[in-house]
Amino acid sequence: QSNGMVKHYPYLEESFTTYKKYMLSIENLAWTDNLADLPIQEIGPGDLLSGNKGRIMWFAPYDLSFDETTTANWTETQFLGRSEPLYTYNNAQRSGTFKFKILVDHPRILNEYRGRQDNELEKFFAGVTSPSELLSIIQRNTRLDGGTKKELEKKINSIVRQSKASLNSKTEKFSVYFKDGYSDFDSSYNPDGLNDSYNDFTNSSGSIYDIISNEDYKINIDLVGYQSKNGVDWKVSPPSLYPDIDLGKDRADKLKTDIESKIKGEKGNINVSSKGTKSAAASLTANPDSEVAIKDRRVDVTITYFPKGDDSEEADPQSALNELLQRDLDIVSELFINETTYFDIIAEDYPNYFDNISSKLTYFHPGFHSNTPEGLNTRLTFLQQCLRQGPSIYDKEDNIKPDNLSFGRPPICILRIGDFIHTKVVIKSLTINYANGSNIQWDVNPEGIGVQPMMADVSMSIEIIGGQSLQGPINRLQNAMSYNFYANSEMYDPRADSIRLNGAGGEIVDGIKLSEIRGGEFTESLTKELKTELPIDQEATRLKAEANEEEANKERGFIDINIDDTNINVISKKGDTPTVPSLLIDGSGENRIKITIKDGDDKELKSEENDNEENTYVIKEFLKIDDLDIDKITSKLEKQMNKVNSLITLYEANKNTWSKNKNKRKLTQIQEEEEKLSELVNKYVSKISITSSFTRDERTTKRKVVTYQWVYEKDGNTYVSDGWKINVN
Repeated sequence: QSNGMVKHYPYLEESFTTYKKYMLSIENLAWTDNLADLPIQEIGPGDLLSGNKGRIMWFAPYDLSFDETTTANWTETQFLGRSEPLYTYNNAQRSGTFKFKILVDHPRILNEYRGRQDNELEKFFAGVTSPSELLSIIQRNTRLDGGTKKELEKKINSIVRQSKASLNSKTEKFSVYFKDGYSDFDSSYNPDGLNDSYNDFTNSSGSIYDIISNEDYKINIDLVGYQSKNGVDWKVSPPSLYPDIDLGKDRADKLKTDIESKIKGEKGNINVSSKGTKSAAASLTANPDSEVAIKDRRVDVTITYFPKGDDSEEADPQSALNELLQRDLDIVSELFINETTYFDIIAEDYPNYFDNISSKLTYFHPGFHSNTPEGLNTRLTFLQQCLRQGPSIYDKEDNIKPDNLSFGRPPICILRIGDFIHTKVVIKSLTINYANGSNIQWDVNPEGIGVQPMMADVSMSIEIIGGQSLQGPINRLQNAMSYNFYANSEMYDPRADSIRLNGAGGEIVDGIKLSEIRGGEFTESLTKELKTELPIDQEATRLKAEANEEEANKERGFIDINIDDTNINVISKKGDTPTVPSLLIDGSGENRIKITIKDGDDKELKSEENDNEENTYVIKEFLKIDDLDIDKITSKLEKQMNKVNSLITLYEANKNTWSKNKNKRKLTQIQEEEEKLSELVNKYVSKISITSSFTRDERTTKRKVVTYQWVYEKDGNTYVSDGWKINVN
């Protein structure tokens, strides 16, 4: 909306147009042939391409969730001897489930008496008037006459309502402010420049005057007058004493006279209408010169203008329909509950605080726009209708006219969820759970419509059909080259189809095709080249990337760890040249090299940071080689190795003469002694690890492990030793 808020609920203007847009709504097209049985506020925009409309219902998006599943249907064909079946594509099916809650949290009486402050309302809150007595005052039973119903049906089916003005219309809004207690406009009264726009108009200048004086425009000017509830305004016409005096309407009527006198003789295509309302924000005790009180004493001016050529040459269908819709609203307002009267648009100059209960009722918006008991019942009824067909279609000349057979219009629905989903759907199942926790929360308030649940958890299983757009459903099957799977795709992807409005409804505008923009010859050449393009060699690309990264790292700086039999050399390099760390990595001069040496038990033996290009460490200092009794350990290891060799030699000499069991026992003995040798060798292994990195880049970390151990290997059937060795990994 223009005020930056998501639209969850209707305004009064929805009683004058079938163009409606809500955060969450469902429209049942089974009502297409019976629109005259609906009040205007329940008729939706329908399918703009076919012109079919239906009954629309808005829902507060409490706990709203939506999930979808798309299934491709294939036929498998089995062939004898073929390891895989052949698959033939049939179609795709797009299903969805969405859930939401319907809540009751306030009585309808609050909506009916929003902004009123008269004796009946005061009696109700005082407990003198019962809810049923108050509602009987609000409503009277009337009936819709056949002539109006027939005329209404004709107009609704012949005119596509998209807004209250032409699709090319523009709107200008401003307000005119009045002195306390006065209905005549005083040009000298201009608090904080609030009346600058109207003063410019009266002086034949400004943007408003330019619009009204333009001969090419057809113009509608709507005036809504307000009065304050304090100061002289309230003393002049308090509703409790003078219910017939409406200072707000007097202001609107006199301003209408002023405007008409100003434009008289200049134009014959300007329509000015006025009305009053007693809504106000300031309290009875507020300062009449306060900002809130001043803005209560105003007339809101809305100027809607559009080119004259937008109208039909035959007649002005907009004016005719507006008149008809106003007449219809007067009729059905006493017959149906009109939820469009529950909410006022929150404009920029509306107050954000309220001084009393009357003001709170004036601007009352239910929590997240939840429902009354009547609203819950109405929505549950609507959902049940969405799974039933329309009245049976028959020849008007038939004597027998059944209306409950399944030959009526199917309940194809239009689902809208924000700007994301706006599509035709088939509702396959409806589940309603009335439990609040483990039990039903019953509504036993006397203001309700009897004992009924206060909460309903709704879950629906749907099938999504056709395409989607922001304006309405796209009546086209979607395929692999379609882009209308979500309504708002057209906002960023020019390849998505859209709906353009015209005088007769809507028409599909095809999304762009790059092949048409590129041209036939270029498209053919490009397609040929793309089909013959070879794929990228992934392995070659990886090796090249690694080589490039290694080369880049060399230029930034890297660490090289060299180990020989006696020393460990940790070198800081750039390319092949040893370089001090402070000149490497990022050029900050703060880089250092960090070196850590640990033993085999991960105990730290040495750790330091410095700016040396080369650091050298003696292996023996860390491996503790000099502390070992090498001769004694070597003698023990060789003794065990010789024992293994003796057993192997004995086995090889006698295996052909020994029994099978004895051979098995000897092999087991050899294996056990080999394991003892391995354990003994590992017992006397000395190990250290060297880890080094630059302090400004941990990615440069290098690590090597040095071991000092007795080395042996098997040569044929005999173990031999190479003595003590230093190994680097």
